[in-house]
Amino acid sequence: MKYLVIGGGAIGGSIAAYLTKAEKEVTLIARGRQLEEISEYGLFVSKGRNEFNAKINTVSAEEYDDNPDVIFLCVKGYSLESTYPIIKSCAVKNTVIIPLLNGYGINEKISKEFPDLTVLAGCIYIAASVTEPGFIHLSSDIFKIVYGFLDGNLKDQRLLEVASDLAKSGITPVYSDNIKRDTFKKFTMVSPMAAVGTYCNVTALAFKHASKERDMYIKCVEELVNLAAGMEIDIPEDIVDINLEIIKNLENSYTSSMQKDICAGRQSEADSLIHEVVRLGHEYDVAVPVYEKIAEKIK
Repeated sequence: MKYLVIGGGAIGGSIAAYLTKAEKEVTLIARGRQLEEISEYGLFVSKGRNEFNAKINTVSAEEYDDNPDVIFLCVKGYSLESTYPIIKSCAVKNTVIIPLLNGYGINEKISKEFPDLTVLAGCIYIAASVTEPGFIHLSSDIFKIVYGFLDGNLKDQRLLEVASDLAKSGITPVYSDNIKRDTFKKFTMVSPMAAVGTYCNVTALAFKHASKERDMYIKCVEELVNLAAGMEIDIPEDIVDINLEIIKNLENSYTSSMQKDICAGRQSEADSLIHEVVRLGHEYDVAVPVYEKIAEKIK
């Protein structure tokens, strides 16, 4: 399989590094200092006391000139449309697009733009950050990519091969038969943490013990559970406990990428992680008062 990873940040860089380490055919599209550093020195990936360097084939969007079998889309939500020219120039009939952006329903937006391509729904579980150009740090052992068709098809040979390649690369694959449920399940993890972490200006440590921030996080998850019911999405009843268990395994200093961006005065994913919940609440007539409170502060 020939892989293209669009987005050289923490998520895209990690995927490309692990695939490269396993000697899979992969190209990473990056930009700026990240492109320069990885092209010259490779990408350094650390987790705990362990570190490796991946000599990834890294190019700019303008330099890429190939037709991939699989595209992992790993940009921020507000940059989604900027990837469309790249996809148009390289995707062919059998290319599979797997979006791994934060947010819900991203696949539907891409499918409207590319109705003739195979666009899956997907999400990723990873705690990673770019510590400086050319360096990525993983804050947890979890590294899982979930993807699938909305109709639950589990027989696509291309996706079975993707699962095999990911597993051989040290990435846990989940070829889902209910991707609508699984992507919303992930949303109940990332959205509340980004929203409450930013609103209260706290790290993962605040969610690991009894605190007003933990209570607020739980209320946000519960609002999303109610929203899922209104949208007829069946998610696990113990989703709060599942999410808190994941948080327990994060480094105490961990914060979401949205929180980092807002603190640094950069453009953020607040629209897809916070304001989209408020819009969906209105659309499905589900009360989301805590999200509305957070949305008033975080524009």
